[in-house]
Amino acid sequence: MKDEWNMENKIGIVTLWKGNYGSQLQCYATKLLLQKYGYEGVLLEYRESDKLVYFVRGIKNVLFRLKSMIFYPNEKDNIKMVLTTGRKLSHSVISESFEKFAEEYLKPVYIGKRKMKAFGKSADYKCFFSGSDQVWNGACVDSFMPGFLTDVPAHKRVAFAASFGAGNIASYNENRFAEHLKKFADLSVRE
Repeated sequence: MKDEWNMENKIGIVTLWKGNYGSQLQCYATKLLLQKYGYEGVLLEYRESDKLVYFVRGIKNVLFRLKSMIFYPNEKDNIKMVLTTGRKLSHSVISESFEKFAEEYLKPVYIGKRKMKAFGKSADYKCFFSGSDQVWNGACVDSFMPGFLTDVPAHKRVAFAASFGAGNIASYNENRFAEHLKKFADLSVRE
């Protein structure tokens, strides 16, 4: 007979896993650890196919960035730097070996908001891990951060060695980070 913990055998993983060896290896290590304890770690990557949701999210990001620059004028240069760095990273090409490793070992499942909500309600998923990378980067200037797991029930949200990526959180993020982090069932962080 299975114990209570093993009733559902999947654990969703929401993390940063693209672009460098460390990100891919931390994701792979998380999957192996879960496998060792009898769970299937499923790497979930937001890739919104609903054009309206994608459009609205883009508008929210622009408004969030403008609001941050207006209400936190001391952060304006930092916000511009983060945006420039983000564009450079998002436009870089992941090498063929990274893609091959991801296909063979990480096996990402690309989902949108609706699918994530359905997974969150499903008895197939015991919980959802956020981490173990900079899923809560304190300088982020996007209104939507997948690492907060807002599309799954609070009792299924688990921070797994999550990182803020720095020793402090930008002033424009302090209140929303505090609000989101209160809704996690379990928290473990690196810093």
